[in-house]
Amino acid sequence: MQACWNIERSERPTFENIVECFEVILFGKPKPKPKPAHLQSPNRPIPPTTSNSSAPNGNNKAADSIDELLGSIGMTRYIDIFHAKGLYNVADCFGLSEDDLQRMGVTLSGHQYKIVKNIHLKEEELGRVSPDFI
Repeated sequence: MQACWNIERSERPTFENIVECFEVILFGKPKPKPKPAHLQSPNRPIPPTTSNSSAPNGNNKAADSIDELLGSIGMTRYIDIFHAKGLYNVADCFGLSEDDLQRMGVTLSGHQYKIVKNIHLKEEELGRVSPDFI
């Protein structure tokens, strides 16, 4: 709980992180988050990047910068992780699961959920998936 008082706001836990801590204290493990059926493959490899992923290009709505998405949800600390995997555009991240993010180095489950949720919202915005995920 001391982390809630960190001087640096970005280092403070989110509400989701606090709830997860209480779940661990009360139940011994965090409650599993529901995943859509198309993302429920436990050993699925991280999807390959698309041909337009060498750098953000802004020519197409689906190619919005992953930097912008992560910045808009307060997750800029993970930009380098995405770039290291060659993921520069949001469209390159469609289909990523929380397990994929874990393997990439995003270790906090609340952050994984938030990132996957926002990527999925972007897919939905582009009409690529059904809205039943959220």
